[in-house]
Amino acid sequence: MSRNRPLAKLLSYRNNLMLVKRCGHVVQFCGNSSLSGHSVHEFPKHTAVRRQWIRFVQTKRANFHPPHEKSQAVICGSHLTPDSFEGALMVELGYKTKKTLKLDAVPTINPEKPAETPKASGAKRSRSAACSGNDCQQC
Repeated sequence: MSRNRPLAKLLSYRNNLMLVKRCGHVVQFCGNSSLSGHSVHEFPKHTAVRRQWIRFVQTKRANFHPPHEKSQAVICGSHLTPDSFEGALMVELGYKTKKTLKLDAVPTINPEKPAETPKASGAKRSRSAACSGNDCQQC
């Protein structure tokens, strides 16, 4: 029986990972997810609003195909303005309440492309640049 315990633990771990909904699978340059504490929202069923959500994603990802209705594609709350939620005033006043997305809410905030960090060059430093004298222990 103890042999099955690691397998059960692995399966439990895998099942929990599958429940994480990531905005980055839909919105380019967004790394938010339900795991990182961000609210995530499924595409609306109302056709007109759904089309607006799809157009929002396609502004940065032209090849984005609309998710089917059973899809778990989500967009996080970071792409929505505070007035997209019901109960936003209650939160501002300090009340702990769950914000509910309005039925006509449309995402409008796109994340900026992250600045590219300069890559380290593969060139090796010369010995004189790496060592400051005869007492160098690296050479």
